Amino acid sequence: MVAANPGKQNSQGDGIEDLRKLAQALAGQERYEEALPVYEALLAADRPGVQTQEALARCLERLGRWGEAVARYRLVLDVDPDRPDTLAALGLCMVRLDTPLAAVTAFDRCLRLNPAHVGALLGKATCLRLTGDAAGAEKMYREAILVQPEIESALEALIGAPAKPFEPKPPKGASEVAELENIIANAILAEDYITAARHCRALLELEPDYYEAWFNLGVFEQSNSNLEAAAEAFLGAARLQPLNVEPLQALAQAYHLLGDLKAAESSYQAALSIDADSVHLLWNLGLVLEQRKDLEGAAQKYSRIVKSDPDRGEAWFRLGFLRLRLDELEGAVVALRRARDLRATTLESNYNLGVAYWRLGRVSQASECFHSALSMQPGFMPAHRGLAAAALLAADYSLARGLLRELTERGDTSAEVLFNLAVLEHRENRFHSAIEFYKQALKIDPDLTDASAGLALAQSMLSARRYN
Repeated sequence: MVAANPGKQNSQGDGIEDLRKLAQALAGQERYEEALPVYEALLAADRPGVQTQEALARCLERLGRWGEAVARYRLVLDVDPDRPDTLAALGLCMVRLDTPLAAVTAFDRCLRLNPAHVGALLGKATCLRLTGDAAGAEKMYREAILVQPEIESALEALIGAPAKPFEPKPPKGASEVAELENIIANAILAEDYITAARHCRALLELEPDYYEAWFNLGVFEQSNSNLEAAAEAFLGAARLQPLNVEPLQALAQAYHLLGDLKAAESSYQAALSIDADSVHLLWNLGLVLEQRKDLEGAAQKYSRIVKSDPDRGEAWFRLGFLRLRLDELEGAVVALRRARDLRATTLESNYNLGVAYWRLGRVSQASECFHSALSMQPGFMPAHRGLAAAALLAADYSLARGLLRELTERGDTSAEVLFNLAVLEHRENRFHSAIEFYKQALKIDPDLTDASAGLALAQSMLSARRYN
């Protein structure tokens, strides 16, 4: 009997795993053309490869190759017919192939497995609109809103009356449309977006349901810094193609630039209900949620990104930073170390990793991180403050005092430095100066609860000394 060669087997397994990681990374970066041949190589080496087959189908879908994507999704469902996400994706491709009745069948199968699948609810609503069943479509939209209330404002806009800011004039023929398109093309070449926008509006007077004209008008108005007009135009495009992620994403970005964070979140959520794995959508929604102070929601979005693309260092950093703010310290350490290893925002990664270690009481590791940050930018005061705080935690009071003195000589009068000076003075029973430092720290940061507690204790100890 010939013995198996475990080294060769491991090499082949490692090769497949390397291909899988490469394919996932390319898809995560939305480089779908490059990901396709890698997934095809994986299928050849890893049959039946249901997960790989589905990932290949998603690449084809994102490239607009709907027919090929449908064929791949059907291969997946032949092996495992009870996959709600696959059925919803199949239905969306069928909508884009202009076969709404076949799409409804796929959406219905999905909803039998998962009645709360937002993508299938929205997809079925669109099919019902296309086949003239407005009441049925609205019912589906309402069900989607019940499942995911965040998308309500976006859907309210989409299911309203079609946007027609101009009274349509009788068509003047294809020649006038072609002439306007030619003027717009020349304006784009000259980077004259004001002229392009004006003629786009004229084109929409002739062709109110011209999707590309609505979308391009949004692009031109955004280039002209007319953000409200851009949002209105992108909304017009989204109403015409409600299952197209492109206008929803552009609409969300316009709302974000306008500072309407609630509308931006709703539009991004609506887009993600159609394309749940889009890294760009998840990233932008994460940033919006951070601005809306929904730190847990933002962290969930960044976590989905790094699961899809483990080498996306910026997402690891945002995830670690938010975990730190949420007091998930061990999780913060994992994410920030990964961000540092990927050389993403290395200075900030080292500093925040040091803070996480410090809050965990791991002084030597905290100090190492702060020193690393200072080696990159010697004048980085937050890292100097971190070293002083680490020295205090390690009870190295002489080092702490020296570091704090250096900071004050450089003009650092932050609440953190003043508080740590107060702690040192308090420890050495110099209550008058400790009280003064506590008060200064609280004047800068009234919510510094440790300073409030320290001040009360120092005042009581000073009173006790006087009484004695």
